Amino acid sequence: MMKKLMKQRGCSHRSSTPCVHPNSRFCAPAAQCPIIDPQWESEEGVPIEAIIFGGRRPEGVPLVYESFNWQHGVFVGASMRSEVTAAAEHKGKMITHDPFAMRPFFGYNFGDYLAHRLSMQSRKAPTHLPKIFHVNWFRKDPASGAFLWPGFGENARVLEWLFKRCGREREDEAAKKSIIGWLPVDGAIETKGLGGKVDMGALFDVPEPFWQKETKELRAYFTQQVGADLPAQVEAELKALEDRVHS
Repeated sequence: MMKKLMKQRGCSHRSSTPCVHPNSRFCAPAAQCPIIDPQWESEEGVPIEAIIFGGRRPEGVPLVYESFNWQHGVFVGASMRSEVTAAAEHKGKMITHDPFAMRPFFGYNFGDYLAHRLSMQSRKAPTHLPKIFHVNWFRKDPASGAFLWPGFGENARVLEWLFKRCGREREDEAAKKSIIGWLPVDGAIETKGLGGKVDMGALFDVPEPFWQKETKELRAYFTQQVGADLPAQVEAELKALEDRVHS
């Protein structure tokens, strides 16, 4: 497949430069997606029930959690950090800030982007705000270095809980509050068929020392990279997280 691609791009296997940018894999036309909503270009928009952010975190971040509300969800998106992949310009397994999983693609002031997101909760027209979730398929066993979650098709088990959360009337049903957001209660995610090989306790552990360090990283990032443009609501959410992890 790679040789075919190189031939199509007019590249030699001896070339010293890449044939395509690593991010080119994201650039397929959306209209080619076979399950795209037929109204995806409607001027009235398409209803969205949930927004799912995903970070590649080998430790500290649970398999899935839900934001407390829209404002907190914007903060969760702004605070994303992830182990870099081949698509990024960094080398090695470092953790870098990746707000909204789109750091390389921001085209304007990040503070203004956050303010735009936050403004959606105060618009005069009736607005159904989606729930916001964060998933992490890549948490590892610190002893063996193996992934704790099998991933791939088994991710549907997490999505099932997520779908149910979008339909619940009681916010505490099938979920419990933690210092970072709503977590599934024990048994809320179906584990039948996994053969008892998945340590759900480890997947949903939220260690306070880890999050104390995380808040320091976030405080430095927002101060250095966003500064005075950081919306007050995001600053308030960061302060609330700091208070929770140090309580």
